[in-house]
Amino acid sequence: MHHVNRSANPEQQKSSNWQHQLVTAWQSRGWLACLLWPVSLLARVYWEITQWIHRRRPAVSMPGAIPWVVVGNVVVGGAGKTPTTMALVRHWQQQGRRPGVVSKGHGRVIPKGFDTPIEVTAHTPAHQSGDEPLLIHQATGAPVAVGPDRLATGQWLLKQHPELDLLICDDGLQDSNLTPTARVIVFDDRGTGNGWMLPAGMLRQPWPLRHVHAGDVVLYTASPSAPLQESQNLPVYTATRQLDEQAINALGIRQSLAELAQSGPATAWAGIARPDRFFSMLQQTGVVLNKTLALEDHQHFDDHLHSKLMNELKWEKVFFTEKDAVKLFPSLQQTKEIASNAWAVPLVMTLPPAFLAELDARLSFAHGSQAA
Repeated sequence: MHHVNRSANPEQQKSSNWQHQLVTAWQSRGWLACLLWPVSLLARVYWEITQWIHRRRPAVSMPGAIPWVVVGNVVVGGAGKTPTTMALVRHWQQQGRRPGVVSKGHGRVIPKGFDTPIEVTAHTPAHQSGDEPLLIHQATGAPVAVGPDRLATGQWLLKQHPELDLLICDDGLQDSNLTPTARVIVFDDRGTGNGWMLPAGMLRQPWPLRHVHAGDVVLYTASPSAPLQESQNLPVYTATRQLDEQAINALGIRQSLAELAQSGPATAWAGIARPDRFFSMLQQTGVVLNKTLALEDHQHFDDHLHSKLMNELKWEKVFFTEKDAVKLFPSLQQTKEIASNAWAVPLVMTLPPAFLAELDARLSFAHGSQAA
């Protein structure tokens, strides 16, 4: 029997239920969205004022004579920025380029007095780097740096790795300090929802964009349920994503997902923006889930959750997203029996060739032979 537990305790359950209700409201202009609409007008006024101030500042050049690419979105949470970033890194690596990645490291803990950039390594604790930057580095091997100021962090990373010939910023579409060579504006199947700004809708900024950059490209990371309205004649492409055919457990052992599906029911945990999507994709591969646990995005695994997980792993397989695995697997590896039951299932993002050609052409046009 498939049963979804939305949280680990009553307080989290109340928070999760409210968040679920709000996310649902963002898809239409129902009573809750209309109730919040006046607040969203204030959010829009604030956005317009900050942009007005920014346009009156002197332009800031991006550090280094290399292309900068921002992968971001205008909607809140779960559109697929990080999988897109990883796919772009792999694409350019296959071309023989040397990309680096810059991030603010959402959710990371910054010790007082240590708010300077740091480079992420395979052994950096997730709470210091943020789960997504750690995942990007472990999955691609590319140099990754996190810091509170994206521009300064990019400059710092270039000093550490002067061989880099391309920088990708994971998130940052709303960062007014960035003037990148190209911007990949990411949407998923939800599009712009009801078209309103937070908190009445899912928009982080007004759409359509007030100022379109020459290097702007729109990418859907899932087939849209409705065509994107007001695309401003920007190139629009659709990627495909699916779960990898193989899962990897906390001991580093790989096994076919189909074989794991045949070995009996399992549990799935997901601390991402849209956990139900991960559960659904697992079930589509044939995995039978008798229980799921939908956690908050960037969930911190405290002692209570960790103890709960250890108990479950004694009895059955538990599937995780890669983003959760980078936080959990290091603490599970000390107990072989438990670690062998913890399985991470990578998400494979396939970018359309026409999209990659479009982006490559824009970078080549802006930076000549450097981008060849």
